[in-house]
Amino acid sequence: MKYISLLLASCFAASASAATYNAQGKIINSKDAKNPGIVKFEKSKTVAAKNNINKPAALAKPASIGTVDHVTKTWAMFNTNTNKYYLNGYMRSEANYLNLINSFESNDAPRNSYSKINYTHTQAPYPAKSGNCAIVSKSDHEKFFSERELTFDMVHLGSLKTLINGNIVQKNCDPEFSNNDCGKDINIYNIVADNPISFSGNNCNTSNVSYNYKYAIQHYYSNSFLKGIAPKANITPINEGSARATGHYVTRPQNPYGNAKHIGNSIASTTSNVTLYNDEAAEQDNYIYHNRVIEFAPFSINGQKTGAGISLNAISVGAANIDFAVLLPSPTKPKFANKQGAEYTKPEIYVPSYSYNSDYDYSRGIKHDGNTIDFMAVSDGWGASTIAAGMAADLLSRYPFYKWHPEVVKALMLTAYYPSNHVIKVNTDNIYQFNYNMLKNATVLPDKNVPLFDEMVRNNVSRYWYGNNGDFFNSDETYSFNETVEAGAQYNIAIAWLVSGRYANEARHLSSNYQLRILNNQTGALIAQTTSSAGLATFRQKSITVPAGVTQLKIEIKRTRNTGDRVILGYNMHKVTP
Repeated sequence: MKYISLLLASCFAASASAATYNAQGKIINSKDAKNPGIVKFEKSKTVAAKNNINKPAALAKPASIGTVDHVTKTWAMFNTNTNKYYLNGYMRSEANYLNLINSFESNDAPRNSYSKINYTHTQAPYPAKSGNCAIVSKSDHEKFFSERELTFDMVHLGSLKTLINGNIVQKNCDPEFSNNDCGKDINIYNIVADNPISFSGNNCNTSNVSYNYKYAIQHYYSNSFLKGIAPKANITPINEGSARATGHYVTRPQNPYGNAKHIGNSIASTTSNVTLYNDEAAEQDNYIYHNRVIEFAPFSINGQKTGAGISLNAISVGAANIDFAVLLPSPTKPKFANKQGAEYTKPEIYVPSYSYNSDYDYSRGIKHDGNTIDFMAVSDGWGASTIAAGMAADLLSRYPFYKWHPEVVKALMLTAYYPSNHVIKVNTDNIYQFNYNMLKNATVLPDKNVPLFDEMVRNNVSRYWYGNNGDFFNSDETYSFNETVEAGAQYNIAIAWLVSGRYANEARHLSSNYQLRILNNQTGALIAQTTSSAGLATFRQKSITVPAGVTQLKIEIKRTRNTGDRVILGYNMHKVTP
């Protein structure tokens, strides 16, 4: 049995989902119009209209969003099936796209001017380590883990080859192949609660442990699985235990673009069992808002909601069982204090956890602090968050379009899932099958929130818009474009955006909010829409079956709240595997 061998889900041949761009503005010339998928690009209709749009709404109380004006206005589109890039209305090669976008990103003023908020807290330091630590054989009462040994394979299934424009390209993401590029050039900072433990034979080497064996074990296995999923990624630990001991929140990397820190994974969180948006979430949100680093956080550890996991901008991850009879933990709706009805559903996604590296790990455990036994595995919410971060590292190394765009990655992971009747063959021997119909017994959130890497790398049209407050939206605060689709097919569509953590913490509200509408482009008939008052979650999503005869959708994004912040908006449309 393999436990981490099927780590690459590759892009299979599929019909291209050609998209047409249809924002308000002038029509580009006939030469440029030959670029597939690009018809128009955005521009304000008149100077007068531009001067009167996007007026800041009245605030609940004085609050700063810390916006730096005059960022480089950019919008882009990427099709995973065709591997085609578009930037500001023009088709680009990958190399040309990266050359241009790297210049924009390296000069991004908000990132370069970011400063830490420096909230303090009164949380107690982590409990001290005690007793001995040793590797032992596991007993029968640990069967819980043995029943879930296939979770990891289930996430990373598929062939080992990619079809790009009809040509087979070997792009392996499987550690059994020496030439794989999983995680290449991607840097992950792993926020941990203690230094990693190490092992000598059946004994633990505890000299490196500063605070607690349990957190040291989590750090070790988080590193181990990140290296298993994305072996060429660089992992930098940030010890939250040290910050916690001094009454501060962890300091994330300064100037992450210059230091190429692409992904954060917060398996340690200062505050726990939280129901209200708090300082820890605000500091994390502000960092992501300014620096646009993709961050994952466990929604819950040991059944307690984490401060990092209620962040608005981070992708919060819940742990799922292999049989999915129950997704753990059940989602909840954190609130903003002093704001009636202000709530948002967390987590955004579930990822299978409870997974082993090898048969050796499967048969043994780590006994520490008296009779406590931890598994030689990833588990709980921190394990799910780790696997999600590894999946993202593979995605970024394969498709660099997604770098610096947590809003697009969130939209992608919200949409990249199989239909409920799809049968998955889990390992290479095709012995095990997993039928998503099991989810019909689930008590919370069915498969829509269980992204699979196989779907993250195919059948997606991804877009982002980054600019100043007056960019993109017309005087009615509506932005629209067209998508070419297949009648009768199922599509999952989502938008996600970033908001200021400083503003959220002071005003107890989002600095921006959006509504998603999907229409028949030929007739204008409404197919689906999200409510304009769908809480304070920073995403909207819909799943639709395209009506008979419809070949083109009109996507409308309406900005329903605008306090003057920047536009940092992402989108993904995923064609569901039939």
